[in-house]
Amino acid sequence: MWGCVKMKLSISIMGFLKKLWRELANDHAGVTTVGFAIAVPMFTALVVGTVQGGFLLFDEVELANAAGVGSLAFAVARQPSCSGCTAHPYGSTINAIANSSNLQLAAANVTLAVGGTPCTSDASCLAALNAAHSLGAYYSPSSQTSVTVTYPCPKLLPSALFDAIGACPSGSLSLGMSLQVQ
Repeated sequence: MWGCVKMKLSISIMGFLKKLWRELANDHAGVTTVGFAIAVPMFTALVVGTVQGGFLLFDEVELANAAGVGSLAFAVARQPSCSGCTAHPYGSTINAIANSSNLQLAAANVTLAVGGTPCTSDASCLAALNAAHSLGAYYSPSSQTSVTVTYPCPKLLPSALFDAIGACPSGSLSLGMSLQVQ
């Protein structure tokens, strides 16, 4: 007996669901609202992603410019800027990088190296540049200067999204340039 009641109950529920489905399928009220609710988040994501990509591209171009200017300044920095002056390769390179960009490069990390060996002061950079120049081995790794500028990524979107798509690995952009010691 219980089986018959259960069967009749499930048949009546199925009938009700079929009737409800037919009525909903024929009712077109709210279709625009549903379409709008689907389209707006997708369009918003597209616009925000495009803006974020533009910020990322702008920062990349500015960093390339800053690294290029810094590399050129560092390669010729062993020669003083005036007669009777002493050369300040580290300070003049950092200033050239800071003045070459529209970015706020106070948050940037700048690494200078001669022949692969980093230098962190005017005295150590000047000694390394003079030693590399006196070797006379042009276009060898020991006579190359390198400037690397690392800058935090622009934060319009969450960092987890950047990590997921690989747009800005490790949360920062990094660009390096190398030139021959002059």
